Amino acid sequence: MARAGASMLENVELFAAALAILAGAALLYDASTTRDVGASYRLFVAAVALAGGLITGALVTRSKLHWRRIQKQNRDDA
Repeated sequence: MARAGASMLENVELFAAALAILAGAALLYDASTTRDVGASYRLFVAAVALAGGLITGALVTRSKLHWRRIQKQNRDDA
């Protein structure tokens, strides 16, 4: 029963990761097309957001797949 709540949290984490990836991509595009003083700062923030989103998405997906494998094993044992 506790796994259902964890699944919802994983979905929220995946949504947040997707938002971070989109925000990072948008900031990368904006920083690469402008030549103002804050462009290097936006480029750094974009890289951090993009990397954070990709890493979070990969780790959450790996966790979901791991738990599905465990649940399948438990169903096969029963």
